[in-house]
Amino acid sequence: MKIVADENVPIDSVIILREEGHDVDSIQESCPTISDVEVLARAVQSESVLLTFDRDFGDLLFNKKLPAPIGVIYLRFDQLSSEEPARIVLDLFNECEIEGYLTVVTRFDIRQRALFGIS
Repeated sequence: MKIVADENVPIDSVIILREEGHDVDSIQESCPTISDVEVLARAVQSESVLLTFDRDFGDLLFNKKLPAPIGVIYLRFDQLSSEEPARIVLDLFNECEIEGYLTVVTRFDIRQRALFGIS
């Protein structure tokens, strides 16, 4: 899967995702100072899933009505290790349909909201 990993996604998790065969564009590596709007546009342009710990993307998509990428994974928890986000995302890929949804992952549940038709 093509993934744009926001600047707040640990490099250790990016490496694990790449080792598992995913095409990951790490904002932390490629352009760490860009805005959330630019990160979102990058995910849209590259037809990637956006992976983030930043809640602001929900506002950009649902309130400001910016174009949506093919999927967004919002990790809403404090990570226990730098590898944990990758492990959770890999499990998520096996459990849920990611494309077309904002997927919010907490320690206790997974919630999804459709991205398309939100205009």
